[in-house]
Amino acid sequence: MVVYKFRVCFEDHSEVMRDIEVLSNQTFLDLHNCLLESVGYKSCDTAKFYLSDDYWNKGVRISLEKDTKAVALMQNARMCDFINDPHQKIYFVLDKEDGWTFCIEMVKMTPGSGIDESYPRTVKTFGIAPEQYPNIQKLMAEAEEEAELIAFDVNEKKIETEDADNISTDDSFDFEKEGFEVNDPGDE
Repeated sequence: MVVYKFRVCFEDHSEVMRDIEVLSNQTFLDLHNCLLESVGYKSCDTAKFYLSDDYWNKGVRISLEKDTKAVALMQNARMCDFINDPHQKIYFVLDKEDGWTFCIEMVKMTPGSGIDESYPRTVKTFGIAPEQYPNIQKLMAEAEEEAELIAFDVNEKKIETEDADNISTDDSFDFEKEGFEVNDPGDE
């Protein structure tokens, strides 16, 4: 068994990096799950790996879900069936709409130690991954703020209504006419 060590970097956040080790007989789904766990992200149906050349041009496509352009599904695609270059580059697109793309490069191939170790595994972590859905969290915060304003407005209307209900319409109110001049419209 061979251990593949990959360096994973965010395409737009090069200060965030992970080193992940995967066994050659494990699948791209194993790599996918380990990578997402290492950055604290959730999976997305549109996730795809692309085997790439030295210039990061996309080649063979391996998808999480059935896809007309995919050569294989991650759950069936064993690493050893697709990796033949000791410096293999892989482009990983988690969510095209949210822009999460990763550059993955094999940095080392070593024979397995024979020791019962758990793979895949993250062996090095550098930097803090950005939030997976920063726009959603911003929208949620704005929605909460708007809900608070609406609740405040509803409470204000409730108070105004309660004040109006407290206005006396009692006919027994003693009104003194003295000091008030009453004009009859017919006197003019």
